[in-house]
Amino acid sequence: MSAFYLSFAGDWRPLARRRAVFAALSLSAVLNLAFPAVAAADEDHHAGGDHGAHEEEEAKGPHGGRLLEQDGFSVEIAVHEDGTDPVFRLYPRRDHEPVAPAGVEAVIEITRLDGETTLFPLHAEDDYLTSGKTLAEPHSFDVQVTASFEGRDYVWNYESYEGRTVIGDAAAERSGIAVAVAGSGEITITRGLAGRLAVLPGAHARVGARYPGIVSRLAVEAGDSIRAGDVLAVVNSHVGSRDYDVRAPIGGIVVSRLASVGEPVGESTIFEIANLDRVAAEFYVFPRHMDEIAAGTPVDVVGLASGREASGVVERVMPVAEGRSEASIARVILDNASGFWKPGLSVRGRAIVDRREVPLAVRESAIQRFRDFEVVYAKIGETYEVRMIETGARDGEWVEVLGGLKPGTVYVSENSFLVKADIEKSGASHDH
Repeated sequence: MSAFYLSFAGDWRPLARRRAVFAALSLSAVLNLAFPAVAAADEDHHAGGDHGAHEEEEAKGPHGGRLLEQDGFSVEIAVHEDGTDPVFRLYPRRDHEPVAPAGVEAVIEITRLDGETTLFPLHAEDDYLTSGKTLAEPHSFDVQVTASFEGRDYVWNYESYEGRTVIGDAAAERSGIAVAVAGSGEITITRGLAGRLAVLPGAHARVGARYPGIVSRLAVEAGDSIRAGDVLAVVNSHVGSRDYDVRAPIGGIVVSRLASVGEPVGESTIFEIANLDRVAAEFYVFPRHMDEIAAGTPVDVVGLASGREASGVVERVMPVAEGRSEASIARVILDNASGFWKPGLSVRGRAIVDRREVPLAVRESAIQRFRDFEVVYAKIGETYEVRMIETGARDGEWVEVLGGLKPGTVYVSENSFLVKADIEKSGASHDH
């Protein structure tokens, strides 16, 4: 096991500052120890997380956009998204002074990581030229700007990346980064239920004496298995002082014995018997789910304490709701030949209320947060890049994708947080 030591002996700095330094160094060390493959930047990966990560800081114009200049003519390229769909804006200048946008013709072409190109012809508006066409996320691409002004053509090329990093395949494998191909999938919509195991109606019997008398012999004890017709006890009747047999009306388990030899018995119960070959899991269904759960609904049943699982279907939903909770009881019948499921135990259920095929789905484990978006990370070669997705139904394992991801995209399905951390470490931003 790796270890590291840090000494502040003789350090004159204030305690609070030393603690801050120690915390920063500790976090860095822990990350490097936990994920050495991803941390080995010099070996086989590097990150390019921000828009236009360059060795030299890019020039900025007065509107905060990228400034491109050639022979006294310059354009400032910005992405305008102040409460609106993002669009390109181009501000032209000559000798550092604004020029009328109507006198400039310009086109912006972007090329994304997967090779897709998009043209944005610009038109004059106010003191700038605008694309009009919405710039889709992510704002990560190679850019070519072509402009014509006063009979001369200008061309600029630059990189504008966000949410992008490079991780060598060897490093990704060592770190446990796994990928999958985005495609169709099955979404299973479930509802969680709480309940308790119970004896089935008709599978329980209370057995008493036919005539008052004295118990002269007991044939069974609590916990014994019996068949219908077996002798449970012998009672000496007060009428004629004759013995008669008390027999089991049903087969099952003797749940309780409530009398002893020599004890007088009358109409009260001597034995309770339950047939536990099958038991009922009775779940509470509250009003918000009553339209979804009915007879025939599949339910996965899990023992609350044991974690043991079984499957069944709703046999019926009781027609009357309980007063205080306003919940109806949904009964699921479970096979209990092993005797494991004991009435009185608490169980939870997972009712499957819908199961449908969707055109595009990704694993829940793939999804991370990036800015204000839910995202997955696409992989092309050894480059990983964020994809902002619109999600639909989800079932805990799969998530329906409604937009933002192309079918057939290779995406990070496991340990996607490592890719996110690598991008954030590089200082991902949303500049343009």
